[in-house]
Amino acid sequence: MSMDFHPFDPDSGLIPEIADFGPLRERSGGRSIILIAVPDVETPSWCAQAAAALVTTWSAGARIVLADASLGQPVLHNIFGVPNSEGVTDLMVAGAQLRAVCRQIGSPGFLFISAGAPSPEPADVMHSSQWDIVFKALGEADVTLVIYAPADLPGL
Repeated sequence: MSMDFHPFDPDSGLIPEIADFGPLRERSGGRSIILIAVPDVETPSWCAQAAAALVTTWSAGARIVLADASLGQPVLHNIFGVPNSEGVTDLMVAGAQLRAVCRQIGSPGFLFISAGAPSPEPADVMHSSQWDIVFKALGEADVTLVIYAPADLPGL
């Protein structure tokens, strides 16, 4: 199996430009994608800005939930100008409901889940059995889940 890899230069300050991501627009019962941010990038916000730009572009023709799993230093809520209120941690370990933690951002097909409450054990959040419930619910609703996470996140 061959995979195309297109590196981006974080020092350039440019956000990757992707005009079309056709597979996300095909109805197939939902997907899960993880965007992994490299921890040693000199411009840490670049990864978060790139992820936000990609998902915003993809959401123009697909139903997407973007979840911020940067549990140690949440970043995406700042980019979208929303508070880091109930989010991933609350959903996975504190019993919050999926509908309660999702916020509409931009287009009607784009929902965002902030990182949420700080977690002393991020690995517990990432290994939570609640992920199975979220994957199933979003898949049945034909929604793609995109998880943004730092490469050094415990439990990833």
